[in-house]
Amino acid sequence: MISNCFVIGFNHHHADVSERSYYAISEEQKLSIFQEAKEINFPSLVIINTCNRTEIFGYGDMETAIKLYAKHTLNDFILKDKMMKLTGREAIDHMFKVGSGLDSQIIGDLEILGQFKNAFHTAKKHHLLNGYFERLANHCVQASKEIRSNTELSGGTISLSYAIVKFLKDRDFIRDKKVLIIGAGEFGKGIAQNIKSHFPLDKLYLSNRTESKARILAEKLSCNWFDFKEIPTRINDFDIIITAVSNAKNYLVEHNMIVNGNRKLFFDMSVPRAIDPSLNSGENELITVDDASSLINHNIENRKSQLPLALDILNKHLAEFIQWSEIYEKSDSIKTWKSLIVQLSMECPHINNLESHEKTRIIGKRMSHFANYVKSKNNLPKEPEKIIDSYLFENPGTFKCKTSFHTCEVINNCRSCSGTY
Repeated sequence: MISNCFVIGFNHHHADVSERSYYAISEEQKLSIFQEAKEINFPSLVIINTCNRTEIFGYGDMETAIKLYAKHTLNDFILKDKMMKLTGREAIDHMFKVGSGLDSQIIGDLEILGQFKNAFHTAKKHHLLNGYFERLANHCVQASKEIRSNTELSGGTISLSYAIVKFLKDRDFIRDKKVLIIGAGEFGKGIAQNIKSHFPLDKLYLSNRTESKARILAEKLSCNWFDFKEIPTRINDFDIIITAVSNAKNYLVEHNMIVNGNRKLFFDMSVPRAIDPSLNSGENELITVDDASSLINHNIENRKSQLPLALDILNKHLAEFIQWSEIYEKSDSIKTWKSLIVQLSMECPHINNLESHEKTRIIGKRMSHFANYVKSKNNLPKEPEKIIDSYLFENPGTFKCKTSFHTCEVINNCRSCSGTY
């Protein structure tokens, strides 16, 4: 089971923001990948697409997933030497660390758990999440919750949305300034809430492709909004411009839109990038996702001291999942065993004369004994029949009623057999 798990993709460890932009998966591309994956009956395929990473978690054939990724992003994989490819235990370890924020560009990132859960929820909605992979996701989520509850790894306000606030506080570059946030999704909402909370401005504006999202968020935060199409004509009204959009096909803020004269501060929190990189010149300054992450990671010694404890918690949940996985892998043998003893018990006249609850007790006792055997053995064969043969060989005197285990040729001798059930 674990050997069928894999992770592929790109993240901040292997590629900078420009490279990650090249490999981001748009919503349209994601739907195309899901559609073909369903058509070929791919067992599980989860796409997690954030500003730090574009990764595919899967259960099935990794090479098939790579081909789907390349085909539907029209990508020739110029950076394929940087593509992360993990399988088996390494893939499982990585998924646990991603869900817990231990692999984030900002250690202990508060936003990743929601992104992680949403990715699995979307896969399930598209019928690309089998029971095994869903159980894995649940173990990852539980590990993350315990780490947050029992360590200070996520202590304080640590997220990319807060990184902008920290930068503005450190530079004291907010007083009497007009701020525009482009993007009113979850990320843009987080940025707007942080800015409004730390800087109660009356000069905060929002804009979004879907007008209703910008309007609803603006009403909630008591700020302003305007139509997305007005951005090119209104961009010069603002001192601070922040983009938090996903899958921008072209730069939303281009160099030729900006009139020289007033210093502007740009925060491009989008992947792919939404602000022309050439704007990072002269009086203007452009902060990217990677820049923002390094800002908030600058002084995190206290959080780093919590890493050993966080890893202990993570490894505990990881061990629990692996133990469950090993039992799950042998579940066919347990089902086969149950079917066998139920069938054989029906052939035993002594058991057939017992009350229903007593029959259930006897079968349950046999089941528990076999299940404990399976749990305690690490090197059992994969075939259910061979596991049962191994069990019967190692436990020849466990059951006194031989009839129930097809070792007594004379069924009528059952009443004379020694021992109790």
